[in-house]
Amino acid sequence: MKATLNSEAEVSCIILEMAIRLSLSITKSQSIALKIITGIKSCFIGYADNIAVTVGDLIIRIWFYIIDILDIKIILSFPFFRKARFSFWYLLDKEGELVLA
Repeated sequence: MKATLNSEAEVSCIILEMAIRLSLSITKSQSIALKIITGIKSCFIGYADNIAVTVGDLIIRIWFYIIDILDIKIILSFPFFRKARFSFWYLLDKEGELVLA
C-alpha cells in the first residue's frame, strides 16, 4: 500500500474508507478541524491507536487520525519519521531527475 510522506505534517492521517477496509478500531474524536497538504479542510472523524506500519523489515506503531477526504489515502507525518529514525538522501536517476533513496 502506498502512503504520502510529509515531513511538515504534525499528525499521520488515513481516510475513513481505508480505515474501514483495514478493519481499524476507530475511537471517536472531538470536533477538530484539519487543513491537509492539498489545502482542503476536513474534520477528524476519530483516531486509531497503536497501528503497525511496516516499511521493509521495520515495524513502527503509530496513531492515525481518521479523516474523510478522498484526495490522499494515507499521510505519514514527521513524528513517524522520527520514531522510525528515517534518513533521506536525494539522488539523480539516469535522466538527471531527483529520486528519494
